[in-house]
Amino acid sequence: MFVVVRDLVDEAFLQAAERLEAENSGLHVSRRHDIQDATGRIEYLPGRGTVQAWGSSAPTDSVAGFAPGCIYHNLAGTAGSTLYSNIGTFSSSNWLNIT
Repeated sequence: MFVVVRDLVDEAFLQAAERLEAENSGLHVSRRHDIQDATGRIEYLPGRGTVQAWGSSAPTDSVAGFAPGCIYHNLAGTAGSTLYSNIGTFSSSNWLNIT
């Protein structure tokens, strides 16, 4: 029980420190981005599409729903194949490997 409570206190402290650091840097962040489900979509902007996503392989071109400029993280990639940007449209993604 003590370990669980200590972990919760440590987590709350870290979140408060991250928030304070962001406020002092001029950024306004409400909280860190935790993965909420298995879709791989971290941030979604209504009317624009997904602006940040992740997966265990390279992203697929011609898929709808990703905003132009969306950043995709390939968590299983190797050097030179872990980060992509959508240079396509919301209706048809076109992923550029950022090396």
